[in-house]
Amino acid sequence: MQAEVAFNLESIKPSEAQILTLYELLLARQHNISHKTRPNFDDHCTFVRSKPYRKWYLINRDNRANCALGSVYVMKTNVIGLSLPDSCAELMAPVLKGICALHRPLAPIKSVRQAEFVVNVAPSNAALAAALRDLGATLIQHSYRIEL
Repeated sequence: MQAEVAFNLESIKPSEAQILTLYELLLARQHNISHKTRPNFDDHCTFVRSKPYRKWYLINRDNRANCALGSVYVMKTNVIGLSLPDSCAELMAPVLKGICALHRPLAPIKSVRQAEFVVNVAPSNAALAAALRDLGATLIQHSYRIEL
C-alpha cells in the first residue's frame, strides 16, 4: 500500500509573489508543449494577470504555502495542464485526482471540447504519461505541430 503524499493547491489570485513563483517554475520546467522559447518576465506578468484559465493553482509540498513544486490549471476546454518536475512524479496522480475531485468537466461542445477532462503530455514526459496510465486514463491522440 502506497502512503498518501501531502500537498496543497494554492489558488492563483494572482499576487505578485505568485507571479514570480510561476515564472521561476516556468524557467525550471523540464517538459514543454506551449512554447519554444521562454517568455520574458513582462510578457509572463501580462499572461498571468489575464487569468487565462478556468482555475489555476500552485502545487505546494506538505500543505505549506510558499513551497511551490509546480502548477496545475483547468481550461474552459476541459484540458488540464500539469507541470511538475520528474523528481515529483509521486505527486502527479494525486494532484490529478485532486483536481478531478474539485472540478467537474464543463458540458461538451461539438468540435470545441470533450465531455471529459483531457491532459496533453509532452513526448519527453514519461512520468506524467505513467501517472495517467496508473489512473486508468486512455490515450486518445498524438498531436503534431506543422512549422511553415
